[in-house]
Amino acid sequence: MAISAKLNADWKDLYTVGHVLYHTFRRAALERGLIENDDALSTCLGEGSLFQFPPALRRLFATLLMFCEPGDVRKLWDDHYESFSEDYRRLYENVEVARNMVLKDIKVFLQSMGKDLDGFDLPKLNIDVSLESGVVRELQEEYSIVVEE
Repeated sequence: MAISAKLNADWKDLYTVGHVLYHTFRRAALERGLIENDDALSTCLGEGSLFQFPPALRRLFATLLMFCEPGDVRKLWDDHYESFSEDYRRLYENVEVARNMVLKDIKVFLQSMGKDLDGFDLPKLNIDVSLESGVVRELQEEYSIVVEE
């Protein structure tokens, strides 16, 4: 089935649907019904969270980013971050460290498929966050034990 749109004289017309000017062509195309939204991808991640552990969900998310080209990557991230990060949030008290660990895992998966984290609208890795600052209290106490030889 061929999809056609009225030929417009101005580029702004491509960004306008029903007298609403959108910031991106992709959003305007979505509003026109020319491309699909991310509901199926969100449903996939939601159902996956019922049966899979967080590492598998992070791999699934990276695979969806790679092969399904979601329109709103940040919304998928925001909506499913709790499921992606459940294990790291339990291990680390510092939420920034947990977020960084999730992003590092996703980065590794993407790199294994030839892409990089920077190509997607995701939070940036904070290289200033130390793992030491987020380790659970028990581990910090163990690290501080002085062992005499």
